[in-house]
Amino acid sequence: MQPTEKKFVDGMMFKRSKEGTPSFVKGNISIKLNEFMNFIAQNKVIGEEWMNFTLKESKGGKLYLELDTWKPTPKGTEEEKKVIDASEIPF
Repeated sequence: MQPTEKKFVDGMMFKRSKEGTPSFVKGNISIKLNEFMNFIAQNKVIGEEWMNFTLKESKGGKLYLELDTWKPTPKGTEEEKKVIDASEIPF
């Protein structure tokens, strides 16, 4: 499996909570609407309802969001599963 090209999210960022904030508040998400809407338009997959992001931390400690492009491997149709290769039969 080849690694896919990383796509950093334009127009949306995550900031950790400031010291003194209640412990249940982990951070804030800010969205710069024009940039984010352009990012969505350029990266939207037709037919998909969701766009997923992964929150990561750089080696320098800065948090950033990356577009999650993972898709499950298709399992095949029921008809494809029923087909047996005769060379695989042991007798």
